Amino acid sequence: MARFAAGDIVGDYSVPISLKKISNEELKSRLSAHDHWLQGNRNLEDRVDLSGLDLKGVDLSRARLAHSYLKYSDLSQAILISADLSHADISHVNFEGACLSGANLTEAYAVNARMINAKFYSCRNVKYEDKQVIHIGKATLRKARMAGALLSGVDFHQADLSEVDLQNTKLVGTGFVGANLSAALIQNSDLTGANLLTANLTGTDFRGSTLHKINIKMANL
Repeated sequence: MARFAAGDIVGDYSVPISLKKISNEELKSRLSAHDHWLQGNRNLEDRVDLSGLDLKGVDLSRARLAHSYLKYSDLSQAILISADLSHADISHVNFEGACLSGANLTEAYAVNARMINAKFYSCRNVKYEDKQVIHIGKATLRKARMAGALLSGVDFHQADLSEVDLQNTKLVGTGFVGANLSAALIQNSDLTGANLLTANLTGTDFRGSTLHKINIKMANL
């Protein structure tokens, strides 16, 4: 399974030569300071910056990461159940295999994010609070900017993708069953084999995109 590696070229940028690691204690401290910042104590130094970090497999379930900086970080296999990433800068972040079930990515800046095999709806056998659970949730990615992202095989079951920017995006075999793609911008993208069963496609712009073998049964056009 391909992953971001040091020095990889992603879009027009390259991944940092080395990703930094921080301790769980430091991560908790930064998140606590950011929580105070979100509550109105707007000391700019407290706004969390987790850019360029190795956070593979970290459990950030229900984390309050709105307006945070995460660009270029590795969050592959991370658990982000019901995490709030609204308005966050998640450009060039590796979410490969991550569990984003129920996450809020409203107006997140996700240009060139990598989400291959990420789960936005059903995350099976996720270890959370020392229990093996099946978590069902609906992701909110309204107005998220994900142009150029690698999203092949991602499950967007019932996700809110209204007004999302998915231009020049790899969406081969991606699942959009029941998803809201109203007014989405999906120009010049590859949706070969995508499943759009019962999806809301009102006002969706597919100009220049490859729509070979897609399933649009019962979709709202």
